[in-house]
Amino acid sequence: KNIFKFYLLSVVLLFTACENKTEKPVEEGIIPEAKMVEIIYDLHLTDATIGIKHINKRTKTKKIVKYYSSVLKKHGYTRSQFDESIKYYSINPDKLNNIYDKVIQELSKKQELIKQEKE
Repeated sequence: KNIFKFYLLSVVLLFTACENKTEKPVEEGIIPEAKMVEIIYDLHLTDATIGIKHINKRTKTKKIVKYYSSVLKKHGYTRSQFDESIKYYSINPDKLNNIYDKVIQELSKKQELIKQEKE
């Protein structure tokens, strides 16, 4: 639980620390913030699902690539569009932080729901 939050925070800090802090306008082809929240949320659920399976590293890497592609396809975007959007949001740390704040909120809601279902 705490490791997962630490992982999310580390990713956000990595993106914001490594890029130019100048805010740029949203460019054409950039995935909107609300969709980025949905995509990143699904990617983290995918990571969690793969993480609990006991498979070797090579197989795990192949599965991650396959599952990530499926998540992006589900949302109607390509890997290239996602990569460009991550680059854009990385140079706009306020927007990236906003996205990750919402992702963390959604993951926390999901975690609480699962916890309640187990009781």
